[in-house]
Amino acid sequence: MRESLQTARALVQDLLQDPLLSDLSQDVRIHEVEACIASELGTSITLHIKRLDGETFDVVLPQAADVKMLMSTIQRAIERTACRRIHWRYTWERYCLVHVKGSQRTRLLDESKHLEDYGIQSGDQVVWARNLLSRDVASGRRHVRAKKRGRKQ
Repeated sequence: MRESLQTARALVQDLLQDPLLSDLSQDVRIHEVEACIASELGTSITLHIKRLDGETFDVVLPQAADVKMLMSTIQRAIERTACRRIHWRYTWERYCLVHVKGSQRTRLLDESKHLEDYGIQSGDQVVWARNLLSRDVASGRRHVRAKKRGRKQ
């Protein structure tokens, strides 16, 4: 097992020497390699991601990407620039991604659905939004906690 892991790491290091893949980080993931290759082949899409603080950044994905791959790519892009650890499980429970095209806004709630099924094309904008379907809101836990805090014992 250890030998095969070392062989795989050596293979990745050799691949990263290729001029097409040289801009990838040492801890590259397979979907990042696929996105880079798709970009070179002209079969990728570039999305503009707008964070809650108004800052925007771009991500490149293969055309056949699904919402889960988009979420993972966003996580990696933010982690590269973040100065602190982000709790992604908490983040995805409370926020979701929204595709904005003109005046139409579509929440990307199904992680297994392909981006093209939502009508997402290269150059489109995706923004963060409060997830109205989070478990706390749906179950009413937020209100229960508030009542417990206000109760005298």
